[in-house]
Amino acid sequence: MATKQKILLPAIQGIVPGSPVGTVGTINCPINYRYANIQLVYVDGGSSPNDILAMFDDILVFRGVKVQRTHTASELDHLNNLNGSQYARQQVNTGANMRQSLMIHFLEPWRKDKVDSDAGAWVVTPANGFKTFQITIKLATAMPSTASIIAYAWVDAPLNIPAGKSQGIKKVYRQNIPASGTSVDVVTLDESDFYQTICLKNPSGAGYITKVNFKRNGDTFFENVVREDNIAHLVNLNMNPATSTTTGAFGFDMVFDADDPTNSALQAQGQALWLQPVFNTAANGNVIALIERVGTAD
Repeated sequence: MATKQKILLPAIQGIVPGSPVGTVGTINCPINYRYANIQLVYVDGGSSPNDILAMFDDILVFRGVKVQRTHTASELDHLNNLNGSQYARQQVNTGANMRQSLMIHFLEPWRKDKVDSDAGAWVVTPANGFKTFQITIKLATAMPSTASIIAYAWVDAPLNIPAGKSQGIKKVYRQNIPASGTSVDVVTLDESDFYQTICLKNPSGAGYITKVNFKRNGDTFFENVVREDNIAHLVNLNMNPATSTTTGAFGFDMVFDADDPTNSALQAQGQALWLQPVFNTAANGNVIALIERVGTAD
């Protein structure tokens, strides 16, 4: 990747000081760049400042009118933090001078191979299907009268996309899985793209995930993998996995490309996928699966 420019993105539209809960703001990002990442900065300005993870509900990334990534601020922070705490939300200063940053990574700086890392950067050009490129943010908490949102991007010159071709990109999906009993068989995962991670939240009502099974076309990829053993394995690979048994919190991270090369992701196109979270007790509510997949844009 060439020398990058850090550019200030246009001011967010739709969110102003005092905006109520549920307000959605839009950042219209310029096209004809290659995007390495986008930095969202929350400036509270109050003496008892809010947390960016509590302020922002859904953060959506659009290619034209199609959503390519869906996650709340806290879900995005988990995906970043899984790759190392240095990629998680960062806070500088306290009180009225506090600023908190949350990154949307396209280039993946945690990859050991620089070619693999660089390949994730998004080529945001009409030739790659981008007539517009937008980020929307929904407020989970009313915007204080002293607060503001600033966004930057690290960019460089776009690559040429061959005619009739499009770049493979990382997409993020959220899926609700009804939980009941001591386990649940999930056969509704989308049979598309290449799966990198499936991050599972503990049931929203009761119980937590103790182990996971996963098969593709009947072939086993996770077999009775106990949460503690999964944690140890991912830590050995320099990752920072979920460890919580709290209701509704992330409790189990399945990482198919944990050995680092991007070609370790699970090919799922046209494959029958079966996932089985197992719980410590009779569970209820929903398990939320946050899924990272690489493929052509939706």
